[in-house]
Amino acid sequence: MQLAFRSRLKFFFRPAGLPGKADDAPEKLRWHLVQANGKPALLVSNPTPYHVTIIEARVGEDPNAPKFDEGGMVAPGAQLALPLTAVPGGGGKVSFTTLNDYGGPMKHQAALQ
Repeated sequence: MQLAFRSRLKFFFRPAGLPGKADDAPEKLRWHLVQANGKPALLVSNPTPYHVTIIEARVGEDPNAPKFDEGGMVAPGAQLALPLTAVPGGGGKVSFTTLNDYGGPMKHQAALQ
């Protein structure tokens, strides 16, 4: 029997003295509905000094709501457009899942701005 494993590890060096905590960064993300290349998208802005890995995001809490499920990482001080699967209806919340430093999924909610 043969087994093959393929792993990717992310390594981040965090200099001493960064303000705040990495675990608090997802709660500080800012979310906006936008059009990117003529399609609906969520624009996420990261005002923190930490990278945030997003596994998935959806507009609202309904399991059938428009979503992004391709995974992505938003860098410190950067923005990232996450394409949605459909045009969102009314909904003032974003439900999203991030990865923590240990690779565990963390669920969050935020208001659309």
